[in-house]
Amino acid sequence: MGDAAVEQAEDAAATASGAARWHAARVSKRVAIAAQVWLFELSPEAAYPFERVAPGAHIDVELPNGVVRQYSLLTHMADQPGRLVIAVKRDAL
Repeated sequence: MGDAAVEQAEDAAATASGAARWHAARVSKRVAIAAQVWLFELSPEAAYPFERVAPGAHIDVELPNGVVRQYSLLTHMADQPGRLVIAVKRDAL
């Protein structure tokens, strides 16, 4: 997993349509935390920071091959400012 696009629902400034915003992101850290489970830390690629979110919020991640997956966030932005953290279990091949 290298670069990805991350979609977050906009915070209090959300539009009436409930539009989401995509951010280009990169994997800044990858740590094995269990058998076939990895912790990924995502950092924004551009000067546009991620919106403030709480643990348990969900994001969509679009991989370079076009596949979009949904993940729950694991850390609070106050703990990791400017970064999002997710855990990913490897799919069976």
